[in-house]
Amino acid sequence: MIILGLHFGHDASISLVKDGKILCCVELERIRRVKHAIGILPQDIELILSKFSIDVEQIEYCAVSNTQNTEYLFAHPDLFSFEIKNTAVSAQHCPHFDMEQSARGIEQAKDKGVLIKHVTNATQHPYVKRVIPELITDTQTHLPPLEHFAHAPHWQPDLPLSALQDNVNANSFSDDMLEMYWPIEMTLFGKQIPGYLFSHHFAHAASTFYTSNADNAAIFSHDGSLPQKSYVGGMYYYGEGTKIYSLTPHYLSVGHLYERVATFLGLGAEAGPGKMMGLAPYGEAVFYDAKFVSNFNYGHPVNSADVGFENWQDDNRHPLLNAWMQHVYERAVALNYNMSKLGDPEHILDKLAVDIAASTQKLLEEIMFTASEQLYDICNSHKPTAHLCLTGGVALNCPANTKMAIEGSYQSVHIPPYVHDGGLSIGGALAIYHHILGFERIEHNVDSSSHAYLGLPQPDHNDVLNTLDKSKFKVSKPDNLADIIADLMADDQYVALYQGRSEVGPRALGNRTLLANATIERNWRGINLVKRREQWRPFAPVVLAEHATDWFSNCVEPSPFMLATALCKNDKIPAVTHVDKTARIQSVGKECGLIRKILEAYYAKTQVPVLMNTSFNGPGEPIVESVDNAINFLANGDIRYLVVDQYLIEKRV
Repeated sequence: MIILGLHFGHDASISLVKDGKILCCVELERIRRVKHAIGILPQDIELILSKFSIDVEQIEYCAVSNTQNTEYLFAHPDLFSFEIKNTAVSAQHCPHFDMEQSARGIEQAKDKGVLIKHVTNATQHPYVKRVIPELITDTQTHLPPLEHFAHAPHWQPDLPLSALQDNVNANSFSDDMLEMYWPIEMTLFGKQIPGYLFSHHFAHAASTFYTSNADNAAIFSHDGSLPQKSYVGGMYYYGEGTKIYSLTPHYLSVGHLYERVATFLGLGAEAGPGKMMGLAPYGEAVFYDAKFVSNFNYGHPVNSADVGFENWQDDNRHPLLNAWMQHVYERAVALNYNMSKLGDPEHILDKLAVDIAASTQKLLEEIMFTASEQLYDICNSHKPTAHLCLTGGVALNCPANTKMAIEGSYQSVHIPPYVHDGGLSIGGALAIYHHILGFERIEHNVDSSSHAYLGLPQPDHNDVLNTLDKSKFKVSKPDNLADIIADLMADDQYVALYQGRSEVGPRALGNRTLLANATIERNWRGINLVKRREQWRPFAPVVLAEHATDWFSNCVEPSPFMLATALCKNDKIPAVTHVDKTARIQSVGKECGLIRKILEAYYAKTQVPVLMNTSFNGPGEPIVESVDNAINFLANGDIRYLVVDQYLIEKRV
């Protein structure tokens, strides 16, 4: 059985699942070369199907998801579109579906989408540059954002974080489930395909639980959306066997809070959260106060005009955010901080900026930890579980993940590489296969970085390499490639790897990777120069899995997807040791191809099983996808060596 998964929102992606196995998850930003690309065209689906030799007639179901508050846009509805419709196939799985109620929901949501409004008005909204122009036309067809599916009558929307157990009872874990999906009929190249449109966080939950290999688990999903209503900002779930149970919205807003603070500090709306995670260790959490460990229902609303900071811009939808920033302002005044350069990226390492970052990071960690422990107590009051599955964009925050895994009550914590919205197409497809159709779970190799290698299959690149200008590039195919790269690493050279299928998610994990010697401190600065990044931003190590605990402590084992931090045990790898002695490690197992062989060869040569690893991409660009992207980086960048398949390319200097 082949199921097509489609995610329309930012980080748009297309997945294929065959008999429960993930065949691919292709992030369209890699093909379009626009970070966080939005929208799907029929030719995108056609490309993915052709790469896997799958005909549209072989697709039995289709799963659809979206980013909150964004429309479903169809540039060519005759070729590719869908409608809310209970077909003969789907009707048996949606016994409570009400077409009239769904029609009312569509009507109520028709003016709530952000894409068409912001693109047509040419605003500065970050989504504007992510949408394909072809999707915003005078004649385009669309469905509005749809996120309000089932809702338990006993869910109280005004509960604080500490009281969410009141929204959960024994029936929450029963087979009389809330249906977090609607039936659809997809039109795809002339074929009508039955399918399901999933609630955003339900698709997130499915992507992590069904790949966890745990028989049962607490599931915690949270991202940056503002939870004004219902479960837009995230949910607590419980997974057991093939089913996922929707326990309660948690009404958390720390993901949105974190994004807003990062933007306020001048780190940017797009990359800001990731940058602030790296900035926080430079500061001290002097502004942290446990009273702000809360969800959206923080009890002291503050008007944004009263926050205090001169350049603070916000509306009044977020009580916790405004109260937090007012608190930071008042403490900063009392402590005589200099505020004159706040928000200027050129002064991002000033004391006030780094202390705000550190304090906000600690707040996020404490909120996520408290929430995860509360979910543990809720589940264990009804159906005990020792496992936690994390998902949603906030699960990219490595220190928070580490705190939950190391200090929390769970025996295991599963965080797949596709916790961002790009993984929703995987989640939707797996939800159809397991939750709706009831097929038994299969084992996923989630202890290996190779689990993330889900991009497009790559052709033989001999022809491309044979046409390279020999006056500019030297191309060889050595038998001992890993040994040669290890020698280059020991000689303090930078080497880019282009291997097989690209990684899903924002972290480079060996197939689209830029390597450097981690024992040489100046490489921290050197690789930041290569990537045109801010000099203060840290880098991550790759380490042979069996040596991880020799070099790092307080680490999650294994850590194959660079989603947790650890403490460096010595001072031998300064290029990947942050100012607080932490590192965001990737443990590399034996299934990981060339990156594993390089580490083995380098360890044999130097007795150091660690290298610096960063993503293979230029400034503001997605990770490279095609060999042309890789060669262009080599030709125009400041590196000398590129490995494509088994070929070593040296730029002549």
